[in-house]
Amino acid sequence: MNENINTIIISYLKNINKTDYAIMINGKWGCGKTYYVENELKKIIEDNNLKSIYYSLNGCDNIEKIIKKITFRLLPIFKEKSIDDDLLYNLFNLGSSLSELHSSANIAFKLLGGIKNIIAKPITENMVSKLNPSEIVIIFDDIERISNNLNISDIIGQIFDCYIRKGYKTIIIGDESNINDDNYINIKEKVIRRTIQYEPNSDVQIRLFINNRYGNLINNSNNYYSEELIDHIIKTDILNLRTVSFIIDNYIYVIDNLNKDLGKRFYNYILKNIIIITNEYKLGKITLDDISIRNDLVDFPNSYWMNKALKERNSTIDNSYLDYFYGKYITIPLFNNFTLIEELYNYVLTGYLDFNKLENELKNKYSDDLISENEKVFNILTRNLGEIEEDELVGVFNKFIKYLEDGKYKIINLPYIYTFIKYINEKNYINNWNYDIEKIINTALLNAINGGDTVIYHEPFSINHKYYEGVQNDNYYNELCKRIQELSIAESNKINKNNIESLFNKILNNDKLCYGILNKNYNFFQDIVNANIENKFLDLNNSGIKIIEIYIHNNIMRISNAGECHYDEKFALEKIIEIIEKNINNYSDKLNHFRIVRLNELIENMKMAVEHLEKTKRKNL
Repeated sequence: MNENINTIIISYLKNINKTDYAIMINGKWGCGKTYYVENELKKIIEDNNLKSIYYSLNGCDNIEKIIKKITFRLLPIFKEKSIDDDLLYNLFNLGSSLSELHSSANIAFKLLGGIKNIIAKPITENMVSKLNPSEIVIIFDDIERISNNLNISDIIGQIFDCYIRKGYKTIIIGDESNINDDNYINIKEKVIRRTIQYEPNSDVQIRLFINNRYGNLINNSNNYYSEELIDHIIKTDILNLRTVSFIIDNYIYVIDNLNKDLGKRFYNYILKNIIIITNEYKLGKITLDDISIRNDLVDFPNSYWMNKALKERNSTIDNSYLDYFYGKYITIPLFNNFTLIEELYNYVLTGYLDFNKLENELKNKYSDDLISENEKVFNILTRNLGEIEEDELVGVFNKFIKYLEDGKYKIINLPYIYTFIKYINEKNYINNWNYDIEKIINTALLNAINGGDTVIYHEPFSINHKYYEGVQNDNYYNELCKRIQELSIAESNKINKNNIESLFNKILNNDKLCYGILNKNYNFFQDIVNANIENKFLDLNNSGIKIIEIYIHNNIMRISNAGECHYDEKFALEKIIEIIEKNINNYSDKLNHFRIVRLNELIENMKMAVEHLEKTKRKNL
């Protein structure tokens, strides 16, 4: 997998001349550099009849300690029998136990410590001086993770003076993107001749990593669904091997301790939750303290669509965590049906899992009706397409087509299903093909609509899902996506109309809940016009008129740049004013004198709002 890197390193190791330079392996945190050292680099060194010393600089805060520890690791290489190893060990530890004695022992402690340095230091220096540096490779890992008390350039300078200059083969490993040392470039130019970028094929690396570390465990049991486990991690584009290891450890623990029947039935939901939650936790995106994100995920995807609707009405609202979460995970088709399992969220963040609560949550969240027969048929086809025999394939496919024509599949999934059927046809998997794909999909769409399926508003990219990429220029596929997008927009408009009518009814009934809803709606008057319910203003009682006046004051009049932010409200207000003025006389027999006065005052407030929006718009041009 790392042939190019290995070739460069072997060339460096085989240089028989004294080398006075190091090489560096540079790569992002978690990309597998240390894993490469343990599983490939050390073996390469050994195969070239060299000795290796590995040292992590993570957290190092003292240069002398580093040199002393490297010295200790060099000593076992020295094989001279005249030196008593026990004597050497005791000399280096002489006086170490005195530190816990009464303070009166300090003088003795210092005396013995001095004796240790006088005797031991010359011995170790003599031993190290007799080593052949060209036969020893020193690997310094985590160069960017040293203590903030030290400069990386100083560390590299010491490494050069103590080892590289003396001919030790030296390999430095780190992530240069996290090195913040102004002198680093200068010292690197003097010490490091070649920097090797460690950018392995992530799919291959993750598969090898999982199989090497967990292969005997997950491949020899049907409980873990190892292929789906690996496939899901790869498709999520998780590159950090520590995160991958954390995911698998969490997954194995849950599956091993969960009721076997539940584990077998719901493993896929469990796996998706553990992958997403663990990755978000390791990225620092979710924490125990952030209750709002937890609540948003509990209510996902409803929370996302509600937040999106609010953003569309007010362009000044910033993107939220839900926007990031949707873009990162839900746009991947296999996570399209994600729902949060709260007990797994708690487990990943705390390390404690209540299996009774988990089992109850799984039973409640994913009831027997969750996976219908038609979904099971489609799952058999998509998951086992290359494995099932021809007779079974034909039988299951015919069932699938029957369910499809009956409108049993979601409208939002029809583009994906269309490309799946096209794929089977183009691969010639079914002999004597006699299926009119476009006619089948048209029938499926019509019957799904007649059956009451609706398409909640979706972005175009979430509709344009493909089973394979062979339909980019397929006119029918593009037209199908367009039709579904139109249905989606129509459904969104319908929902918005119902919501605004519900809000207006709350205003009419003086329901206190309307204040909170209104404060979050910056397009109230546009929503009224879009829903064609302008005449409802004539039904307002005096308390309702007051609520509208307060809304105008808070959301328009007191905002100095209201025209810049909410200028489209001006046109909606003008239309509402026109309709109220045109029809108020027709309501005079139903309205008392005071109500008519209050409505005219409301009209004046609306006109002032129109004027303010226009003025602030001009001011900002």
